[in-house]
Amino acid sequence: MRFLLLGSLELRGHDGTWIRLNRTKHRQLLALLLLQANNAISMEQLVDGMWPDNPPYSAKANIKTYVSAIRPLVATAGGRIETVPRGYQLLVDPDSVDKLLFDKYVHLGTRAAREGDDELQVEYLERAIRLWRGDALQDLPSGRGPLLDAATRMHEKFVSVLQDLTAGLMRLDRNDEAIDYLRMALSREPLRERSWSLLMIALHRDGRQADSLSAYLKYRTMLVDTMGLEPGRALRELHQKILTGEAIPPDGLARFSRGPRAGRA
Repeated sequence: MRFLLLGSLELRGHDGTWIRLNRTKHRQLLALLLLQANNAISMEQLVDGMWPDNPPYSAKANIKTYVSAIRPLVATAGGRIETVPRGYQLLVDPDSVDKLLFDKYVHLGTRAAREGDDELQVEYLERAIRLWRGDALQDLPSGRGPLLDAATRMHEKFVSVLQDLTAGLMRLDRNDEAIDYLRMALSREPLRERSWSLLMIALHRDGRQADSLSAYLKYRTMLVDTMGLEPGRALRELHQKILTGEAIPPDGLARFSRGPRAGRA
C-alpha cells in the first residue's frame, strides 16, 4: 500500500520509501482527496474541509497552489490528480489505499458471514483489522469539519468490525483470541455495551465464569458512575445466565452480539 489513512497520514513511493508532506494544508488536501478516491470532489468541498470555520478570501487560489505542490508527490506513489469540472479527482489503484482495502476486506468478510463461512469471515476481518496503525488521520489537526467527521465514521466502523470478528471467533470456539480483540475494542471505546456483552460471553465460554461476572460489575460501575445509567436489559439477562452457570452455545450469540449502545434496553 502507498496511501495510508488508518493511523497517521502517510505516502509511500514506488520503491517503498516514505514521501514527506510537511505542510499541514498539503496533508489535509491529500486526506480529503483520498477519502473520495476515484471520485470527483468539488472546490467547495475542499474549501469546507480545509477551512471549516473561516476560509480565507484566497482559499480557492490556495488550493490550486497546494494541488500543484502535491501532484508530483502523488504521482511518485502511483496516483494521479486530475482537474475535473468544479474540482479535482485523485485516481488510484483501490488496493494501494489502506482505507479502501479495509472496506474491501470488510465487504468480503460480511459476505462470507451471510454464506455461513465463519472461517473465511474471520480471515477477511483479521486482514482488515491488521491494516490499522492507530486512530484514523491521527496526525491531522483536531477540530470540527469533514476530516473529523470522516475519522469518527472510520473509528465507528473499526469498532464494529472488531465486534463482528470476535463473534465469528467465538462461533469457531476461539474464545481466547476473541478476548484479546475485545479488550482492544474496549480500550478504544470503554462504554460500548455490545463489546462488554461479547467479552462476558467469551470469558464464560472459556471457562472463566468469575472473570465474566467481574467484567459485568466493572462495566455496570463505570456506566453508573459516568452516565447514571444501568446496563440494558439484554446484558442484565446475560449476567443472570452466567451467574447461574447456564451454557451459552454459539447459536446463542445472536441475541447478545448486536446489543444497543450503553445503557439502552
